[in-house]
Amino acid sequence: MPSIQSNFEKLITTLFQRLQEAENMESDLPTRLDTCIRICEESLQILRQWVIEHSFPDNDTEIYFFKKIKPEVVGHYLFYRKQFSFHLSSCSLSTEMRMSLYEMKLNETQQFFTAHQFDYVYHIMGDTCHDELYFLRSNYDWKLCQSDHYPAEPGFATNGDGILANILANKLWGAYLLQQVEQADGMRNMTGKAGQEIRLNWTGPSTALIESIYAWHSLGWCGNDSIKKVMEGISGLFSKDLGDYYRKIQHIDHRKINPTKGLDQMKTALLNRFRQLDDQRD
Repeated sequence: MPSIQSNFEKLITTLFQRLQEAENMESDLPTRLDTCIRICEESLQILRQWVIEHSFPDNDTEIYFFKKIKPEVVGHYLFYRKQFSFHLSSCSLSTEMRMSLYEMKLNETQQFFTAHQFDYVYHIMGDTCHDELYFLRSNYDWKLCQSDHYPAEPGFATNGDGILANILANKLWGAYLLQQVEQADGMRNMTGKAGQEIRLNWTGPSTALIESIYAWHSLGWCGNDSIKKVMEGISGLFSKDLGDYYRKIQHIDHRKINPTKGLDQMKTALLNRFRQLDDQRD
């Protein structure tokens, strides 16, 4: 790795270390979040100053900076800002109201990824075919820039680093929200009311069941129920603890080969059964 990239990597490593120290040492949540936001701002200022005073040796280094380095800093900055705003708006709410707000925000993160599916898949799959359009400042066009939460700065922005930062921020935010939900209810309701009278036995992989539930929810076949409520009902029906299903669906989405493996297996099995029924009729 060229020395300039190595220096950027060291800055990111130092950022993560400082954030971890702040998270471990400061018990007061608002103070902790304020500290983390300031740490991110300091790191971002260092990056901004470097770009002002230096030039990138080649396009590959510039792409690396705006694809790998700046989005990490801005993504964490946005994540801690989301936490801080959420705390201010929810600190006086009852537990029930806060739980409802958690679920609403989780649904919003899912809607974000649905709305930006192309960008999300592009970065998760490690594609590079549009990198010059996305991550070179010479190709910047405000009409292509999709960052809604962080203003583009002349000379310090590309078409793609903003949306990538928001993708990273929403991944962190979604995982945080799910953790808060699970801590709040202690996973006591995982059996759900739907499974109290009828119990079925799920013998397949839990990831296949999670794939199916997310597919139903994405199609709107579960009415207006939240993904959490549907997960609880189905897990109770099958007596299957689905665990951290939000993280699992992220891992499923990261599969480079056949991300819908469970659904594809079910489709193949159903088609085979149809053929068997046709053979029996003949």
